Amino acid sequence: MKRLLFLLPVAAFFALIAAFVMGLRHDPSHITSTLINKPLPQFVLPAVRDNQGLATADFRGEPMLLNVFASWCVACRLEHSLLLQLKGQGVTIHGLDWKDKAEDGARYLADNGDPYIKAGNDKSGRTGIDLGVAGVPETFVIDRKGRVRYKIIGPIEARDWDNTIKPLLQHLRSETRSGVWHWPLPCWHRRRLRCCPMSSWPIRRWKRAPARSAPGCAAWSAKTRRSMIPMPNWRMICACCCASA
Repeated sequence: MKRLLFLLPVAAFFALIAAFVMGLRHDPSHITSTLINKPLPQFVLPAVRDNQGLATADFRGEPMLLNVFASWCVACRLEHSLLLQLKGQGVTIHGLDWKDKAEDGARYLADNGDPYIKAGNDKSGRTGIDLGVAGVPETFVIDRKGRVRYKIIGPIEARDWDNTIKPLLQHLRSETRSGVWHWPLPCWHRRRLRCCPMSSWPIRRWKRAPARSAPGCAAWSAKTRRSMIPMPNWRMICACCCASA
């Protein structure tokens, strides 16, 4: 018993060391946001310059970046040159000037270059709080529907762009352009096999799924969809059933 009491503090010490080492291995810039896969909160912000403010409605139609910055932020200057390069490559970037005066934000952009299409001033910091901003800089990847898909805390480095953000934007752009995938799945609607002679059939992703199911597709239950298609967020409809809908 005495030996056990002696070993308990030693075990607790080594557990503390292990937790400390694991904490050092964790990258604090890649913290999961509660907004991931959720729409941006509603906001309308006044302009930092040129009378072009920033609103939630501006994040529609194409994948883009939302960069949170401030004129008083030292770390923002570390990523600024990279943001200018990305703008030159055609990347759409909007800016949110957090807890800053609009005239100070405008002066910062005039002195260092302006990488933003639109820039809104969040002097009160309320919009930043709704976004879960803890400090600046922070960058959000937004898809064409205005949903947050990724968040990075701290200055963007070249490796962050090459390894994470650029591939994600490319994926989101291909998702925007694509309309039809050929997926090696059999046609489940056996009664319509005469209109689907092939063992596999193109699967169409609709931009807006119909309110009612196609005739004869009732047998294709939600359980079947979940078990057959590893893409639960996409509504997929058998092309041969849709042809006669």
